[in-house]
Amino acid sequence: MNVAIIGDSKTGKTYSLNTLVGCTVIFNLDPGGYNSLRRNYDRIEPGTLEATLKEQHPECIVIDYCATIAPTISDTPGRSGRRAPAEKAYKALIADINVAIMADSVANLVVDGLTGLGELVLNAILALNKRDKAIYEDWGQAIDKLLEIVSVCASACSTFVMLCHLQTDKDEITGRIKETPLVYGKQLPNKLMALFDNVFAAGYAGTSFFWVTKPQPLMQTIGSRQFDNLPERIHQNFADLFGGKARAITSK
Repeated sequence: MNVAIIGDSKTGKTYSLNTLVGCTVIFNLDPGGYNSLRRNYDRIEPGTLEATLKEQHPECIVIDYCATIAPTISDTPGRSGRRAPAEKAYKALIADINVAIMADSVANLVVDGLTGLGELVLNAILALNKRDKAIYEDWGQAIDKLLEIVSVCASACSTFVMLCHLQTDKDEITGRIKETPLVYGKQLPNKLMALFDNVFAAGYAGTSFFWVTKPQPLMQTIGSRQFDNLPERIHQNFADLFGGKARAITSK
């Protein structure tokens, strides 16, 4: 089962991870993103998931790759201080994802979030190709690798959740304004969303946080092919959703 949750900051995307049941591994690529977790979790270093699962049986694991690729000031004009550490963090991320997919004890894989994952992949490719600025070849390699990573996670036996920030774009053919996941590439956002059976938009009104489950004029990508007859707005609760007990939000 796979779910993509897209929305602006502070719309409950990370907070909703508190409702996942079973061992959850969160691949954190959003600086400070896991601070809104209200469940017990073990924060481990990138590349150490296999050893952790052998020694412990934690309910929730956070692997913070942002700390590994924290920005530094390069002494080379035009060169980002993220390049070299990004290559190391990228290799650790791939190793950890493969471990999580193969581990029987892991029930939920979470990428928080897509924007950070895209930046990490691109910076790692620039480091591998020994370039300061991306050229067409680098962008193409980054897009292919990002699609591969998300595709493998989305097809895993465990539950896969990907959190995405929003970007507003204009459709060149229809002229309509549309909202898509924040990631590089004109076609990439739609290709990524096509990998998910369930795509919901996170939002809030007053004190209610909800997921929008039906297509809207400015959000044509959202909806679910896996759950039938969902209310337009439901509580942000994965346990209820997966259990077939999604609760409607009536106030707007």
